[in-house]
Amino acid sequence: MDSQKNDLLHHQRVQQVLDVTPLLLRKFPPEDFREFLLCGKLEEYNAGDTIVSEKDLFVNDGFLVTDGSVSLFKEDVYIAKLQAGDFIGETFLFKNRAPSGTLIATRPAAVIRFERETVLKFFEGRPDRLFKIFIMNLIDLQNQKLIYAGKKLLYIQRKLIHQPNEDN
Repeated sequence: MDSQKNDLLHHQRVQQVLDVTPLLLRKFPPEDFREFLLCGKLEEYNAGDTIVSEKDLFVNDGFLVTDGSVSLFKEDVYIAKLQAGDFIGETFLFKNRAPSGTLIATRPAAVIRFERETVLKFFEGRPDRLFKIFIMNLIDLQNQKLIYAGKKLLYIQRKLIHQPNEDN
């Protein structure tokens, strides 16, 4: 392992995800977990910086928040707050796609950006079982996001129902 990669694992802004495994990488053997992280590149942002924009045509990257706070917006509407351990764009391995939204650092933040080709090469050199674990974690993560979206929709619907009708 070269020193630049080794530095990533010892970087202060990566320690939280080393201590608490992100859902997408749950059940990875420790060595594979660390090697997966080394596939990415640490990027640091100031509050207000755009990490990725929904206006970008295609993105082949996934993003793991390692420190700070990042907000997801869709058409300038706030969708969610992401913190250390949260992954966005997790389907990056399966297709080129337009970003699902705009990611903005809401305070100084660090993310590890994973490029599609690098991660695919990582899985090529590993047992199929590891990719299956990744897929099961991906399904769990997608399910959690659907549950969150459903709860948010229900909240908005209830708010609209109880809002006074201004037409009367």
